[in-house]
Amino acid sequence: MTRMDSGKFLESRDFLFHAAPYRFSSGEIVPSHSHDFIELAYVAQGQGEHYYKGEYYNIAEGDVFMIEPDEEHAYRAGHTHLPVVYNVLFQPELLRRELEPLADVASFVDFFYLEPFLRKTVRFQGHLRLKPYEQIEMESLLHRLILDFKEKKLGYRILTKTRLIELFIFLSRCHHDRKHSPCRNYRLTRRSSITSASLFASITHSR
Repeated sequence: MTRMDSGKFLESRDFLFHAAPYRFSSGEIVPSHSHDFIELAYVAQGQGEHYYKGEYYNIAEGDVFMIEPDEEHAYRAGHTHLPVVYNVLFQPELLRRELEPLADVASFVDFFYLEPFLRKTVRFQGHLRLKPYEQIEMESLLHRLILDFKEKKLGYRILTKTRLIELFIFLSRCHHDRKHSPCRNYRLTRRSSITSASLFASITHSR
């Protein structure tokens, strides 16, 4: 099993972060591996399988999940509906100081994406499947995050951390909504579909 190191995959020792979309090819397998950093994954398109803790799980458009450091996992795609996965990679200490003030806010601590940063060990609790209107917001947030990181203009590190915190706050709200209004019905409009497609195209074509 391959172990990926922060020194190779993250920007630098001074800024332990990387983010980019990845488009799978037909039948592609990402072999079993682990890494010394956290991986937040968002499935923007298609479907596939994710190997985690000895089992394969189906993943599909709208899924968000996190892989903690040193945990073995892998991906595999089929031959149709190929997945596009956004990977946000970082070390916990990148945001530990910024997130500590949220430790007393119940809705944030309860959120299984945020909680790991407020304690020493990181344990995976599950995954969240975003509703269509939430996917639009998620892709908008990722677009801004990745663009700032890619262009590396003045102040990009501060802005990247701010965008990442915004992303976690958004996901914590989605998680909160599941607990307090699980039966709400949301409808994706045609205009929203066009907006989502435009955002996705602008990100993948700028790679």
